[in-house]
Amino acid sequence: MPLVSVVIPTYQRKALVVEAIDSALAQTRGDLEVVVVDDGSTDGTVEALAARYGADPRVRVLRQGNGGTASARNTGIAAATGTFVALLDSDDLFLPDHLEFLLPPLEADPTADLAIGNALYEGRWKHGRHSIFHRTRYRPPVCLEDMCEGLWVLPSATVWRASRLQALRFDAALRWAEDTEILFRFFAANGKALAVDRIVTRYRHHDGGGGAANKQSRADLIQRSRLAMQEKYADRTSDPRGHRLRLHRRWIRQHRKTGDLEAAWPHVVAWAKAQPWSPRPWIEWWKTRWKARRTP
Repeated sequence: MPLVSVVIPTYQRKALVVEAIDSALAQTRGDLEVVVVDDGSTDGTVEALAARYGADPRVRVLRQGNGGTASARNTGIAAATGTFVALLDSDDLFLPDHLEFLLPPLEADPTADLAIGNALYEGRWKHGRHSIFHRTRYRPPVCLEDMCEGLWVLPSATVWRASRLQALRFDAALRWAEDTEILFRFFAANGKALAVDRIVTRYRHHDGGGGAANKQSRADLIQRSRLAMQEKYADRTSDPRGHRLRLHRRWIRQHRKTGDLEAAWPHVVAWAKAQPWSPRPWIEWWKTRWKARRTP
């Protein structure tokens, strides 16, 4: 039985997924298997993988009808035979020492089920930051409160204890932010995560296919899903009232980005009722209206 199963879901990324698989196979710490799940690609992905890795016993390629990333990940996780599971999106890359840095903390602490590493931004990202851990006000989440404050984790920079991940599974009904939703459930059940301040993954912005042209093409849908999750767990925070007020501000600002005045207004009203003495909801509203006027 291999120590680590690397699970890679893929869709319409015949060229990119090869690079991802090669990065997994190039780990300085071996004893691994790579489980690739093709989610109904029609671009010749399965044939290309069979030709390249058919003779490599470390690589298994599974195929299913198109069901989305969460479904494909679940298929791979169910088939994984390793003690640990490392998740890798088919457009990202592991650095050679990915497992060398993320495995030891989990091996040393049997009470922890998740190791979270840092990832290098690569490509034409608008914010120009160096890595995820270097984002303003970012820190790796280690509890439910952190998730409710909007923190997140890149799946390709994680290693899970297989038994815990197989018990949790991703919500296959979700098409957006399924990787955030599983973390909410993990921390809600008092799961323990360990942050490892090492860059272990290359998080790539690209135009290489896979349904969306790049990672930010569905940013609004993803962010709305994350905000809905923060609302769901509001009562589990240390300050539910304050958390809900902050959520109104976040919703207004999110709707401002898309110029959706109608969707922003209920949050303005709810915030103003909760804090009738505060000018802040009205300031946010006028900023939103101004942005809507200036947006073509």
